[in-house]
Amino acid sequence: MAHWWETHPWRMVQTNLREIDMADIDAVVFAQELKEFGATVVNLNAAGIIASYDTKLAYQPRSQYLTGDSLLQVVDACHAQGIRVIARTDFSRIRREVY
Repeated sequence: MAHWWETHPWRMVQTNLREIDMADIDAVVFAQELKEFGATVVNLNAAGIIASYDTKLAYQPRSQYLTGDSLLQVVDACHAQGIRVIARTDFSRIRREVY
């Protein structure tokens, strides 16, 4: 069985959003701009160094700027535009005892 990335052309945009950007991101506008650029996939920072969602994990620091579930709103808006989402997790700063 072939995966979607093997059978369809795709253009991925990897964002470099600051932690504070998730506080007031307009998910619909963000997804529309990705679509206008021709993106079919977006790579978003989701967790690792800072969680961009309301994590319940004791060892995962949550962004102090979150006021809602902006990550879910971005994912939903991207999906509505037909854009696939890769949620990137950076494990580089996780403490050893978590492993």
